[in-house]
Amino acid sequence: MSGRPSDTGQGPFAGQVALIYGGGRGIGAACAIGLAEGGADISVVSRTFGEVQRVCGVAQGRGVQAEAIVADLGDPDQIMHSVARTMERFGRIDLVINLVADTGPLNVATWEVSEADWRSMLAVNVSAPCAIARLVVPIMLQQARGKLLFATSPFGDRVTPGMGGYGCSRAAVNHLVLQLGAELQGSIVAACLVYPGITDTPGLRSFRERHHAGGASLPFASAVHPENMARLFLWAALQPPDAINGAVIAWNDPQVQAALRVFWSGRPGRW
Repeated sequence: MSGRPSDTGQGPFAGQVALIYGGGRGIGAACAIGLAEGGADISVVSRTFGEVQRVCGVAQGRGVQAEAIVADLGDPDQIMHSVARTMERFGRIDLVINLVADTGPLNVATWEVSEADWRSMLAVNVSAPCAIARLVVPIMLQQARGKLLFATSPFGDRVTPGMGGYGCSRAAVNHLVLQLGAELQGSIVAACLVYPGITDTPGLRSFRERHHAGGASLPFASAVHPENMARLFLWAALQPPDAINGAVIAWNDPQVQAALRVFWSGRPGRW
């Protein structure tokens, strides 16, 4: 462990290191910048270098350190590389946020999903979170602090015709994270699920276009700005480990909404 966090950050995350998967745009980028504004050093992971470089540049402008990492979560070696790079740079990992997902084909019966699409969804949506936990949980247990927030979806909790592959992969990762929470019970490391609401991102726009092109109709609510949705993750990251471990934190939960209103009321800007 050759690196260490900066001592220049100020805010509720000062002295902490966050590793954000899917941090190049949308909710992930908003989370990364929000964490930097809160004093955290960050590693930002995406498949597109230009995106993570831009986010890291904004973070560095907030006075913290930032590492730009290009990785495809479908490749376990690249996940290992992202964790190793973060440890080399900072020497610790206090928070992981994973927002990466592969929706696969939409409006397709489960038996019509190709083997390649099926493998890709399982690799990104299930195997990647498992690999992240396998690599990061021991680090967090050794340093006696850590939280893992896995963004997922209620599609794993219900049956939606035409989304069998995606739903199966989400059901698997939902169970995986709840399993992690049960095994981490009593430690000061937490793993939880976060269900974001409908957010105005390029991914959502593509998702909608693909659904409409296939002639399907899903009820979509009005989309929330990524910065507002990122507040859900930032709030969750500041909760005590025992309050979120094994929990499902959903944007549309009235209790969560009430807690968010109380927490963010009176806070100018991000903090």
